Amino acid sequence: MWYSVPNVGHFSKNYARFQGNYLTEVAGCDCAVLDPRYPEVRSFLVDTYTEAVKQCRPDGLKLDFIDRFRSNGEVKEGMDLVSVEDATHLLLRQVYNALTALNPEMLIEFRQPYSGPVIGAFGNLIRVWDCPNDGMTNRVSSLNLRLTTDAEVHSDPIRWGPDETPEQTAALLWGTLFSVPQISVRLAELTGEQSAVLRRYLSFWRAHRETLMRGRLTVQSPDCMFSCDAAEKDGERIVLCAAQYFVDVSDTLRAYVCNLTQTPRVIIKAAPGTEIRAKDCLGNPIFTNIAQCELTEVPVPVGGMIETK
Repeated sequence: MWYSVPNVGHFSKNYARFQGNYLTEVAGCDCAVLDPRYPEVRSFLVDTYTEAVKQCRPDGLKLDFIDRFRSNGEVKEGMDLVSVEDATHLLLRQVYNALTALNPEMLIEFRQPYSGPVIGAFGNLIRVWDCPNDGMTNRVSSLNLRLTTDAEVHSDPIRWGPDETPEQTAALLWGTLFSVPQISVRLAELTGEQSAVLRRYLSFWRAHRETLMRGRLTVQSPDCMFSCDAAEKDGERIVLCAAQYFVDVSDTLRAYVCNLTQTPRVIIKAAPGTEIRAKDCLGNPIFTNIAQCELTEVPVPVGGMIETK
């Protein structure tokens, strides 16, 4: 269940109730921002979420727009704290304690614009900032979050249009490989090839999610939007090539290498005798070989994958 935490709409029955308890009005959005320095505001929000959980029994809540709590420079009677930041911290702690008292496994999701070590103590999910149909931002942002939080990282919901090719669709999907993918398209309206790409991606992600989400994550060239990234666990390595088309897998038992570069080939370094296979983004086999030397040039288009063993 999604909540815009600070906002009360002008047409809400609660708008008049909290007159005098707002930080500011939001121009163009027909709503106002509550001031968490008032104890009655915090109690209202805590009660709203706990009643929703009791009545609807959701798996979790998304508590959004926390960053809208910003000081207006005023201090008034009735407040029990002067600092908006301190009041927001107290609100989050009260919400967290109340929700986890109802369900210790409660999912609490925040979004990237207000992520950080403080708010990370009060949630277990974090979602990439809005970037529909922007595969590079989704990929880079999800990796930034993976490197800076212990929460489970969710991609921004992935969208694409009916005219996009299977390769374009695959690029959007595979870029979220190291986060929990969220899909935001009408499945019945996908082309047959787009459906095949989606099925292939989700099947791979589910089969390898332990490595993807629990394995050791390494990245290269963060100054260049992460040129190559990998997760490794129990002898399995999964590599995402975004701007680099050379990958060394000579020291792993089994590897999967996804090509998101604009170059339709990847140079694989593997021990002679290694079996190398490649498939396109639809899962069609396009290359099979046994490595004869350390370096093998493997043809693989955008969204395709190489497997070595």
